[in-house]
Amino acid sequence: SAQAALSTYGMIMKGFKDSQSVAEVFYRRIALLLKLDLADSAMHESDMYLKAFPNGPHSADVTAHLADLLAKNGSSDRAVEYYRRLSENFGYTSLAQDSRTRLADAYVATGKYDDAIAAYSALLAEQTDNPLSEQETSSSLLFALGKTHHLAGNAAEAKQYLLQVIAQERTGELVGATYNILGLIAKNEGNLDLATSYFRQAGKATPNASTTKEVADLLFDNGAYADAIKQYIQLSQAAKSDTDRQYFDARIVVARYRNDEYAAAEKDASSFQKKYKEADDDYASFELEKGLCHYRKEEYVNARKSFDRITDKYDDSPSAPDAMYWIGKTLEATKKQQDALAQYEALMKNYPTSPVMPRVHLALGNIYYGLEKWDESIRNYKLIVDDPEADPSLLPIAMSNLIETYETAGIFDAALQLTRKYLELYPNNEDSFDKKIKIGILYQRLGYNEQSVLHLQTLLDQAGSDLEGEIRYYIAEGNYNKGDFQQAILDFLKVPYLVTKKGKIDWTANSLYMAGQSYEKLGRYDQALTMYQQIVDRSGIDESFKAAAKKEIDRVRLVLKKPGSK
Repeated sequence: SAQAALSTYGMIMKGFKDSQSVAEVFYRRIALLLKLDLADSAMHESDMYLKAFPNGPHSADVTAHLADLLAKNGSSDRAVEYYRRLSENFGYTSLAQDSRTRLADAYVATGKYDDAIAAYSALLAEQTDNPLSEQETSSSLLFALGKTHHLAGNAAEAKQYLLQVIAQERTGELVGATYNILGLIAKNEGNLDLATSYFRQAGKATPNASTTKEVADLLFDNGAYADAIKQYIQLSQAAKSDTDRQYFDARIVVARYRNDEYAAAEKDASSFQKKYKEADDDYASFELEKGLCHYRKEEYVNARKSFDRITDKYDDSPSAPDAMYWIGKTLEATKKQQDALAQYEALMKNYPTSPVMPRVHLALGNIYYGLEKWDESIRNYKLIVDDPEADPSLLPIAMSNLIETYETAGIFDAALQLTRKYLELYPNNEDSFDKKIKIGILYQRLGYNEQSVLHLQTLLDQAGSDLEGEIRYYIAEGNYNKGDFQQAILDFLKVPYLVTKKGKIDWTANSLYMAGQSYEKLGRYDQALTMYQQIVDRSGIDESFKAAAKKEIDRVRLVLKKPGSK
């Protein structure tokens, strides 16, 4: 009977205060209090013991237990004090050695990250500096160091230790926690794709682990809908308020639509409407996603029904402007450009401050480009490009389209300036090398042929086999434009051997044709005829090129027949 023993020990301590057995009785009372889960009483009596017997037979043990109890109960500052006392007064004991990790943990809990890092690092050094140890470095210690560096704002150091954890371990709670911290670091650094990947790995490492709204939302926002659904289901089941649960359940429906789980989305949407009354904004968002499902499948009639339902029934909801926008896109997809223009104009009038407006201007720019209304196209693209708070996902598209429009409209200086700006902002984009080639072309359009040739020549070493033929063609064109016809011929004749596959432009046919033109400029008509004849004879060249080459052959032969011609 623990209670009876506790009472008996109490009687001994009161009746025999001067007995040598009191220290042992005191210690046994503390052990019984811990056994009975009376933590507060155990901490109080531990403190009394240490005051009465600072160097007693059980002082090290009591100090260690008291420090652990304080840490467990959130009194980390006092826990640090006793862990330090244990280390200073009883450093020779195994208890002091074993408590060093808990001291570092207590430092973390009190925000003393530098002290914690120093303590963890000392423990790690003992493992890594031991030449006789054949064991791997403790993953939990690497994790503790990585997590503490993250809390201290040392992202590079945090990644260094956390990546070592996942190099040593593959599954388990520690691995899941490691991936989650790596995900948060990647998110803070703006690398959302990497953050999403880390959070997905965390879910795989610990499928049943609890999640957070931040992680679920990031997965959702970055298009990892299947993983987001799993997270939202957990969050919904654990939600403590109806408001939170409604948010998570709505996200599940939207994610299912976006993940093309149409039947499951419809079922969940129906259950949602029965469960949550007067949630019009959510109902409208479901209808929007339903319409987009149909739009992606090119089922434009059904898509239009959903979008129209929103504008008719939920015109005050946040989804209404998006519905109008997608009605416009549906009209575009069905070749009704003028109707689409009218739709976008109505949208701009009714919802001028809607977040969808930049996409409307992009759509208008594209339509006006197709209609060859360059001024209107440029105006709409510039509304995005000149916006200091432009959507990062739209800005490079709008800039590229505006560059093309400037070039097509013959505004080459503006195209050149914007291309340079694009490369400053997006030096590593997939199309950045194409933009570098574009600069060389624009130099030619502006008459800077020497500069064009020099610029394009610097790109040859960076170009892959698919682009080398194109670049060589433009170098030849630059030499042709500046009157260096002999060099132009040498460059044009290299192109057919560099082209590896047929693209939108037939570089072989064009280069042979321009080589013929260059020979004519030099008065070498026989060799010009040979170039044109190659176009006629080569297989794989479009018939329209062959027909044009035949006309050139006939023209040159007439020239040769004229008196005085060679």
